[in-house]
Amino acid sequence: MKRYLLLFTVTLFAAAGTMADAAPSGACSPGFDDTSLLSILLGQGQDRFYNSEYEEAIMIFKAYTVLAPDDSVGFWREFLSEYFDVRYRSKNDTPKLMASQYKAMKQTALTAIDLADRDAAARPQRAGFDRYVKASTQSILALVERSQASNGEAIRMLRAAVSTARQSSCQEADFVIGSINYEIGERAGPFRSMLWIAHIPHDRDGGWAEVLASAENNRSIFSDDIRFFIFDAEKNSQDPRQQDETRKLWRILFLKYPRNRNLVSWAARHEVPAR
Repeated sequence: MKRYLLLFTVTLFAAAGTMADAAPSGACSPGFDDTSLLSILLGQGQDRFYNSEYEEAIMIFKAYTVLAPDDSVGFWREFLSEYFDVRYRSKNDTPKLMASQYKAMKQTALTAIDLADRDAAARPQRAGFDRYVKASTQSILALVERSQASNGEAIRMLRAAVSTARQSSCQEADFVIGSINYEIGERAGPFRSMLWIAHIPHDRDGGWAEVLASAENNRSIFSDDIRFFIFDAEKNSQDPRQQDETRKLWRILFLKYPRNRNLVSWAARHEVPAR
């Protein structure tokens, strides 16, 4: 029952977020003026990213890095857009990259990580956000390393992501830890003892609770990262109660991102009117 109450709260505040123009005070954010050019670019890039228009998102985030070459945010979101673009094009959750692709994407990720460290040291008031940026980048870089069969580097990066996220007060940092717990726990199988020795979190149910809690009352500009993760994890559930909550979450996300391919295809499979 707690699982469904948490998901209902996530859905409720996602709906409230569609009516909010700005994140509430104390939310995890870059901290610049909402009317600044960087804020406008970030909003445009996020809209393209969540609508699964990754090429356009990459172009916008590249423009961001030109205007703010010392800010980790542009490189972080560019890296995420590049990774999801490759996943979509290859139709594979762990796509094998060409050597040149791997080198370029890794360099973008390492730049984001380095700048996040510098930002956290230079601006203590934004350190929680910068550590979240770093942890998020590390967690996705771990997936890239895994796809290249660099298992040792993938494990090192996962451990680093968890360690970094634990140093952040952002709800989104809890999402990083929870998603790692959930994903690794889902696939751990006979490797649990090895994961325990390597200090990699792999508590599936505990991770899912962390993911749901990280979305609760969360209206930051990046909070839909979490809601899409929840939707993707639950979209094929056969539980009638879960299906009802997933349908509600789909409707809220679809109102904001009607061009998202996963949302459109889910609606077609479940015969849900798109309008």
